Amino acid sequence: MKHFRAADVQATEVTGTSFTGGVWREHLVSAQEPNGLRLLRFTYAPGAHSHWHAHESGQAILVEQGHALVQRRGAPGILLGPGDSLYVAPGEAHWHGAVRDQTMVHLAFNVSGETTWLEPVTADEYDRAS
Repeated sequence: MKHFRAADVQATEVTGTSFTGGVWREHLVSAQEPNGLRLLRFTYAPGAHSHWHAHESGQAILVEQGHALVQRRGAPGILLGPGDSLYVAPGEAHWHGAVRDQTMVHLAFNVSGETTWLEPVTADEYDRAS
């Protein structure tokens, strides 16, 4: 058993090949074995979002604050509100982020394995998911 203290958690901005600007990540529970369970909190500025990506072993998301847009490749966007959760199957290409007019915070539960980052979400894809 390992205790992770809130006072030791620091938010770091993530950009580049994974997210648009305006996204912060906090590692609440780090992997305790290779590719082990991880719990992260993401905070998105209004309109900020991830790039397309897929998780080797799936992911669960729980929205804590604001409203999230989530889209699976080839499917309509889904709007999630506070308390809503979503499961993403292993290998399922998707993206998630904040709606245009609200900050959004979600927890991400990654069971194991790696994340494969794909191309950025286009403005048209974001608009169609909204």
